[in-house]
Amino acid sequence: MILEPFARDLRRCAICHDQCQFATVEVFAGGRQTLATPRKAMLLEAVRHGEMDWTPALVDVVYAGLNSGVQHAVCVNRGDPDGWPDETAYLRAARAEIVHAGRAPAWALALRDAWARSGNPYGLPDADLPVAGRLVFAVDAATRAFHPGAATAWAQVLARLHGPAGRLATGSSGFELYDLGFVDEARAAATAWNAQLAALGAEAVISDSPEAVYMMAYIWPQWGLTPAAPAQPAAPWLAATLAARDITLPPNGPPLAFHDPACLARYLGEIAAPRAAAERLGIPLVEMLRHGEEALPSGSYYGAAIGAWARAIAADRIASARATVAHGILTASPFDYRNLSGFLPVFDLGEVAAARLAAAG
Repeated sequence: MILEPFARDLRRCAICHDQCQFATVEVFAGGRQTLATPRKAMLLEAVRHGEMDWTPALVDVVYAGLNSGVQHAVCVNRGDPDGWPDETAYLRAARAEIVHAGRAPAWALALRDAWARSGNPYGLPDADLPVAGRLVFAVDAATRAFHPGAATAWAQVLARLHGPAGRLATGSSGFELYDLGFVDEARAAATAWNAQLAALGAEAVISDSPEAVYMMAYIWPQWGLTPAAPAQPAAPWLAATLAARDITLPPNGPPLAFHDPACLARYLGEIAAPRAAAERLGIPLVEMLRHGEEALPSGSYYGAAIGAWARAIAADRIASARATVAHGILTASPFDYRNLSGFLPVFDLGEVAAARLAAAG
């Protein structure tokens, strides 16, 4: 079984159920104790030992469980080699087992089938033709689906701060497919995306999607796939470029609360960069109670697909922003933009950067 390497870890932790439950926001939103990390571990162990099968109810639990890594971030035993691991790896392994058993939910299969038809898990046509360049801005599938305006804004920022740059707005990094347990399909998507980057002559890649950069930096190498060029999220590129050009704009406008995307803050370690970029752009920021590595998630990568209560998770994050003096929320991930929209004003870092730089002339 794919789950076998995780078996010892699944059995080991008995430290602080309350701490894991606190960081498992879907427990409170859905009222289901089976969604807590220790409960998921016990269910997966039962399947591993043949004590139960991938029933529809258990499949629902595995796909509904959030895997943002926040449980690991707040774990009291984090850092100890024998400590409880980030649950993301074993949730993905469980989903891969479910796929292998032919039990994947219909909504997940729909994303896989859309990718098979169109090369995009959301079934969208290609945004535009690829453009060659040493620096390539990679627009992943989630941005094209949830916030195409962010890609347009980042193109304006690149034109102003860098000059002509390449662009790739087709295909997928494989993030959604991999996260849902479709590992072979994710590898195929990643291989195709990497081939396109190589054909464009990319020597460096930036993307507004930290999820895409996470795939390139950590998951592709596990498959023996070497990225055609090193990749970084757009936020640290922006911060470094503004600093190199000594651009500092005066503070202007009401304060915004920065929501740390899971892949950007926890998996890529970029906490200071988006804040440094905002400071140079004159964007006043305030912090929510939980921020940085301990920022609670805005919800599932798949929105309402995990249940009607998914919006309650976003509402809780919005409440944290409202508890500050923030006028709205600033973030840097298409998934978080989608999840948080409809409550307070939500802005993508690229959008605000484009507007501030244009206003400054």
